[in-house]
Amino acid sequence: MKKCTVYTCSSFLLTADHDKAKQCLISAIGECVEGIGVFIDRARLWTRRAVLKHAIQMMRPEPENAENVSFLSFRGAATSPRNNPSAQILLLGEFERFVFVMSILEGQSDEECALFLRCSRRDVMMARVLATATVRH
Repeated sequence: MKKCTVYTCSSFLLTADHDKAKQCLISAIGECVEGIGVFIDRARLWTRRAVLKHAIQMMRPEPENAENVSFLSFRGAATSPRNNPSAQILLLGEFERFVFVMSILEGQSDEECALFLRCSRRDVMMARVLATATVRH
């Protein structure tokens, strides 16, 4: 089994597709190589942000209409293997998956998530609540 780096794992969890994850990662690394002037101590942060930016451009996640969202639509995780958190994350809706990875796994604030995803903080907060409830199930 291949070693999963932070970048490849994040890229895969964001895109939920191996080919798209590879394409996202290659684009992000290409962007970082072009920006040779970046300080070494900032390279890791810059690479993580580049992966995130390219995944968002590729997938274009958008929040669902809040009136149409219900906890019943998030039953999928209850049937997934309980000992495989990655599988539970991949079962999330696209927007919820992005918010979960960005806020819970990457530790970004609601403001940062909202800026990256071009949505409201309320959308981010609702998606995080639904995603964490689903993954905990």
